[in-house]
Amino acid sequence: MSRLALVTALVLAAFEALGALPFWGPPAAAVPDEMVDQVRKEAGKTADEGAKLAADAGFDASSQTAEGVRTWQTILDAAKEIDAGMIVLGSHGRGSVGSAVLGSVATAVAQHAHLPVMICRPAEGS
Repeated sequence: MSRLALVTALVLAAFEALGALPFWGPPAAAVPDEMVDQVRKEAGKTADEGAKLAADAGFDASSQTAEGVRTWQTILDAAKEIDAGMIVLGSHGRGSVGSAVLGSVATAVAQHAHLPVMICRPAEGS
C-alpha cells in the first residue's frame, strides 16, 4: 500500500513597510517602532491562523511573515526562496479602480510570477 506524501505549504503574511508611498518605495516618514511591532504581531497571527487551516486540510504547513517595500515582490521573493511550485493567495478586491476585480497585490503577483498562481476570493456576503 502506498502512502501519499504530505504537500508542504508556507503561509506567508507579507506587508509593506509602514509609511511607504505606493509606487514610490521606501517610507517617507518615521513610523514608531511600537506600531511596526504591532503590525508584525498581527501579521504573525494571520500567518499562524492560515497555517493551522492548511494543516487541518492535510498540508505540512508552517507560517512566516515578511516585510517589504512592495508586497507583491515580497511574496514572489518568498516563493522563489523556498522553490515553491505554486502560489495561492487571497484577494479582497479593494485595490485601485483599475484593479478592483482582483486587487492590486493579487494582480501584480499574477502578472510577475513565473509559476502557477491561484487567487481566491471570499464568498459573497463574507
